[in-house]
Amino acid sequence: FDTLQFLFDRVETMNELLVDQATTSIRLVVNPEKMVVKEALRTYTYLNLYGYHTDLVVCNRVLPDAVSDAFFDPWRATQKQQLQFIDEAFAPLPIYRVPLMNREVVGLDALEEMARHLYGDSDQSQVLYQGRHQEIRQTDSGYVLELQVPFTSREEISLLQRGAEVVVQAGRYRRHVFLPSALAGKPGAAGCARRRRHLQRRPRRRRRVGRRVRRARRARARRARCAAAHGLRAQPQRLARA
Repeated sequence: FDTLQFLFDRVETMNELLVDQATTSIRLVVNPEKMVVKEALRTYTYLNLYGYHTDLVVCNRVLPDAVSDAFFDPWRATQKQQLQFIDEAFAPLPIYRVPLMNREVVGLDALEEMARHLYGDSDQSQVLYQGRHQEIRQTDSGYVLELQVPFTSREEISLLQRGAEVVVQAGRYRRHVFLPSALAGKPGAAGCARRRRHLQRRPRRRRRVGRRVRRARRARARRARCAAAHGLRAQPQRLARA
């Protein structure tokens, strides 16, 4: 018992440290590729679900302007599209870009070079963003996803769900949110309050069974019990839906 209590205390202390925005933040690293970006968005949603603070998104392996070979033109077009998507999906988080290096980043010298590209002369130990612009919390009626959408009205905002992906459109700005598997596909209702957007995911209600169906089921159960008592086999009957 003492060992388990010690373990629980350590886990609780670690969780308090991780959710403290004043001391801990998480920085997501993503390559400008479609599948990688979607996985980063899903990770970001889970971090918000458990209260972990993200203060920076790092776009890694971005083609530099020095690469002018026509062979890389399709890659450049793809990265341009994904970089724009990243800016829209993770805003207002700060987004830093790291160019594709001319060699593998291994060793202190290569890491220091990457740090100069990423942070320059700024202090990388500082928290770069305070607050949450996306939060998921559980209520008595289901789950509520809150998004910061300032300076907008209810009429200007539209929601579209495609499987586990929720697209929030506010004017010409768009944000993509990937729901956890427990919330994907559930019916929801959208609402607007003050400067935050509420998307409520309500649990599915059980379908009501008609009175005629219940009576027929009880009668079938009685016939089955009677037949079993006399060693007979009850004849199956088709139930009519109410």
